[in-house]
Amino acid sequence: PEEALLHADAVVIGEGEEIWPRVVADAEAGRLDPIYRQEEFIDFKGPLLPRRDITQRRRYWSGNGVQTARGCPHACNFCSVTAFNGRGYRARDLDNVLAEVETLKRGNLARRTVVPFMDDNIAADPARAKELFKALIPMKVFWGSQASITFARDEELVALAAESGCRFLFIGLETLSIAAIKEMGKRQNHVERYAEAMQLLRKYKIPVMGAFVFGFDSDDEDVFARTLEFNMANKMKIAQFAHLVPYPGTRLYRDLMEEGRVEPEFWLTANWDNRVVYRPRRMSATKLAHLTHRIQGDFYSLSSICKRTTIESQWLYYFVFNLIYRHSLASGSSRALSAPQTTASSA
Repeated sequence: PEEALLHADAVVIGEGEEIWPRVVADAEAGRLDPIYRQEEFIDFKGPLLPRRDITQRRRYWSGNGVQTARGCPHACNFCSVTAFNGRGYRARDLDNVLAEVETLKRGNLARRTVVPFMDDNIAADPARAKELFKALIPMKVFWGSQASITFARDEELVALAAESGCRFLFIGLETLSIAAIKEMGKRQNHVERYAEAMQLLRKYKIPVMGAFVFGFDSDDEDVFARTLEFNMANKMKIAQFAHLVPYPGTRLYRDLMEEGRVEPEFWLTANWDNRVVYRPRRMSATKLAHLTHRIQGDFYSLSSICKRTTIESQWLYYFVFNLIYRHSLASGSSRALSAPQTTASSA
């Protein structure tokens, strides 16, 4: 907050719904405080519905984003979700969610609405998720969201999701290393069951974007080859590969700062998001950046795209998406992949 105050008249900390009227009133009266702090998490059961009629929809990929719950029960060391929204799972009343879905703009097919559910974990409460999916079935929507891999351990849940219109899931698989799973504290991920989970999601025609992270202390260079092999064998529609970033406020950031292994205030430097900003344990920062970039190129090569493409529902959409992703990687390939600046104590 102190850093942000160098560039603003006032800073609001925490969730904004309850404190915002006071901020607006103080602004209108010309008496803004420098800091407004929402101390407690808000009651999220029945928030007011947003005024989508005042947004410029052409500036958004989708203006239909809906958040049905906040928070995540897990506590991965690199994730900012629990740092901001807490580990408690706060769900909206289903009637409140469905009322918002009813207001959403219809698509070109008139009866279809594309809904990105912006939850951090759409099925953190499986029983509640099943009730939501059942209620969505007669509404005839297409939707996508984020979920834990635990989503695919319950076939009834997966079947209801598919029937209700699920057409996309972003799932943090993170790694194929059991040691790295323990390191990040993501005990809900069972690496040995990944392939089984992907098979179940394919059975119900739910495409997955798998997210993978490299650079944990236990990671060596072999993890890249194993990760690529898994993605090819499971014909992943889309995958995201990234090196670890110790975001401020996370447990990972605090640990690395104590060890003197992270560049202080790296987010204030140019192109920080394109380089490794900490000192990995088992490879150099430059090597980590290089291998991460290489697996992206290998996965989105033309031969890989063709091998992973199967002629089925929405195949053309995902084929084109892969080509676009490939182009974006190529256009950014000239950026420098540099090692981080470290504190003297980490040298």
